[in-house]
Parts: sequence; C-alpha cells; structure tokens
Amino acid sequence: MKSNISQNADIDLYTQVKAGFLLRGTTFNRWCIENAIQRQNAAQALKGVWKGEKSRALCERLVLAAGLDITDLQKSNES
Repeated sequence: MKSNISQNADIDLYTQVKAGFLLRGTTFNRWCIENAIQRQNAAQALKGVWKGEKSRALCERLVLAAGLDITDLQKSNES
C-alpha cells in the first residue's frame, strides 16, 4: 500500500497535468479524445494506480503535452 506522501505526489501530478492543459487552452479530456486514449486510463496512470511500462510512457506523453517539465514526472516516480 502506498504511503499518503507518495499517493499525494501522484494526485498532484494528475492535478498539474490537468492544469497544464487548461493553461494551453484545452482540457485533459479533449487531449484524451484527440489521442484515442481512455480518460480513465490516463487518470489511473497519472495517479500511480498503474505502474507498468505502457503507463509510464503514457504519463510521459501527458506531461509533455500539458507543457510540464519531464522532471515533474520524475519527482512523482521518486515518491
């Protein structure tokens, strides 16, 4: 089971990604639709529920598309 600290870091990443899309004039949901990604799957990956190779690749795509620095993703993975 995750500690509250690492769980909060994953939720923070999810929130940061959603905010990043809003700052770019779009939404997390719109990006998922345009990229044929199930929104729920993307959210689970960002929140750290799924930790596999595909999940990490999806997180990287989302972080970059939201205009965040890839170090934001690395910080979340370290928690």
